[in-house]
Amino acid sequence: LGIISTEPGMTLGGGIENSKPVALSARVPVKVNTEGGAIKVGDRITLSSIAGVGAKATSSYQQIVGIALESYPPIFDVRAGNREETKNNQILVFVNLSWNKLDDSISSGNINTNSIWTTDETTGAIKLAISQSLDLNNQDMKNVRSILSSSGKWSIDNENGTITVEEVNSKKLCLNDQCLDREELKSLLEMKAELINSGIYKVKSTTPVVEQSSLQGNAPISEEIIEPTQQQEDTIPPIISLTGSETINIEANITGWVDPGATVTDNKDNNLGIQVSTYSLHTQTGNETLISETEATVDTRTPATYIIKYNTTDSAGNKATEATRTVIIGGGAVVEEPTPAPSEEPIPEPMVEISSEPEPVIEPIPESEIGTTTEPSSE
Repeated sequence: LGIISTEPGMTLGGGIENSKPVALSARVPVKVNTEGGAIKVGDRITLSSIAGVGAKATSSYQQIVGIALESYPPIFDVRAGNREETKNNQILVFVNLSWNKLDDSISSGNINTNSIWTTDETTGAIKLAISQSLDLNNQDMKNVRSILSSSGKWSIDNENGTITVEEVNSKKLCLNDQCLDREELKSLLEMKAELINSGIYKVKSTTPVVEQSSLQGNAPISEEIIEPTQQQEDTIPPIISLTGSETINIEANITGWVDPGATVTDNKDNNLGIQVSTYSLHTQTGNETLISETEATVDTRTPATYIIKYNTTDSAGNKATEATRTVIIGGGAVVEEPTPAPSEEPIPEPMVEISSEPEPVIEPIPESEIGTTTEPSSE
């Protein structure tokens, strides 16, 4: 990509058939159009959609051939000295074959650095004046000594290697190669609370104690005195608060219903969990049937009434007052209780009658009488 010179002052090379002298520097006339907009002095010129005709470059990504030394349209032939409008659609261009990957606001000259930075007349400090965020486009910040927040609530000090914040929110806390997650840290704190309550764990106090040797001119010696701590017994139960209404009506066959849940607060323990259970309510009898011991779950396909219960206990064993939520599906039809199977009647045992009369006794016949007969007497 280049500009063919019509009147070159000096040519380099030779012996090439049908050669065209391409300008390497200086000023040359170039045919242009307004495809990229009106051309002003200083605009970059690139190739238009018409071969051999240039146009104003509209992006820093375009290859340019030079910088416009005249405007178009209209332009005046200052070279001829008569300042008459030219008719050949040409302007003088200073040859500059280049390509710059710059932001459009910079390449077009629309960026105003005065609106980005301000200078404090008293201290001479330079500040960012725009209200938008500073986008580093996934690049690093190097050689930074410290970073200070506008509110003063956090800072990063490179010299001391410290980060100062009012609160740290992290999924894991690591000291060198020792790391603790939320559950592990919670267990350690609960264990410490139990040891303190039992009197086994004692808090250290750094009260200076002057020994006898210090009275003889030596420096006073400070030692740690271990004092038992007196912890007040925790008798206040946690408080459970429902998120949303106590009674929720839901149309049947609705999908994607999620229980709003509840929150718990306690005077001693933080981040107490809540045990959630679900029961189906038999509206005729008032009986409840357990559906789930671990979550709030309802079946929206069938009209029914559910009771969701929320319970919790703090580390001192204080149980919160149970909170309940009633969820009515499709008007709350009765959930039928299962009909118990009929029990079999016992088969009566046969009765044996016992007579009060004595049974006849059969006496044995003596052996001397066996084989003899008694004849009847004849008269």
